[in-house]
Amino acid sequence: MSDKTANPEESLTTLKQELGRVLLYQTKARAYFEQDDAEVALNQARKTVEAISTQIYQNEGFEEGSKPVWKVSLEEIFDRFRREINNGNFFIPIVTMQLLETVRNLGNTGSHHQVGQSGIKLATAKNCLGVLSEVVTWFCEEYYNIPLKELEAGGKQLEAGKAEGISAQAKKEEPERYNIRLRFWTGLLEHAKPLTSLHSNISPHKLSRITDRCSHRGLFLRYSVRRHDTDVGLYIDCGKDSQGENKRILDQLRHNKKEIEASFGNNLEWLSPDTQRACRIRRRFEGVGYLDEDKWNKVYAVMVDAMIRLEKSLRPFLDKIKI
Repeated sequence: MSDKTANPEESLTTLKQELGRVLLYQTKARAYFEQDDAEVALNQARKTVEAISTQIYQNEGFEEGSKPVWKVSLEEIFDRFRREINNGNFFIPIVTMQLLETVRNLGNTGSHHQVGQSGIKLATAKNCLGVLSEVVTWFCEEYYNIPLKELEAGGKQLEAGKAEGISAQAKKEEPERYNIRLRFWTGLLEHAKPLTSLHSNISPHKLSRITDRCSHRGLFLRYSVRRHDTDVGLYIDCGKDSQGENKRILDQLRHNKKEIEASFGNNLEWLSPDTQRACRIRRRFEGVGYLDEDKWNKVYAVMVDAMIRLEKSLRPFLDKIKI
């Protein structure tokens, strides 16, 4: 999973413009469905998936040779995604990959006329839009780490839709997981406050990660929470076109792996996927996540203790990094 906004220097404006096209297609799909035009709604849903898949394909560095991405078919993109997943590169969850393919398959039916089957078409479109909503939410909030509500508040994609005579209500009720994660981070930061100054300047929010800058450019200490697991780690991302630099930093730290892990007290994961820009050093904790509220206090203690130990074990070597 990509963390495209972890670097505070990276412009959110550009990302929002890219996401605006995705949200516009989704808005059009909803509007046409409300007008009982299932065929066009399905077509717009497929275009939404094409826009999402193309952006991921480019961001993950999958463009090969001199063939530009606009000449790569959706089928070719999906084939590449599947190969990466099979090789252990889970830049996209398997379930999300399946949802993308579901929207693609349902969207393809929009190009096939079914005389006398308008009821079936509308039912198909309704199902397709429900699945598409899950995909778009993941893309904005998990892949790009930008709240969907924030994008919708900007109104750019809605204004573009109105200019084309499309009327739709894109504002949705906030998913419950946002509020759960807000409570989770509020509790964790309160637990950490008397124990460490790490992340003391960070406010709780509704995303899946809390990140604080280290003393060096491109280095971030990060807590992450998912449904039933968590992790603490060092996230390495010096910005655009920095894949080589990020790996050099990780290699410098990995040279002292034995000392770092001995000081930390446990083994760590040292992650530098060839198809992703950022690198990571992390310790993962399974069995408790944001859906396991009755165990939060226990995992708070584990996570904060691990973050303190991680920063302490890395500190002598971070000061020696040559960037």
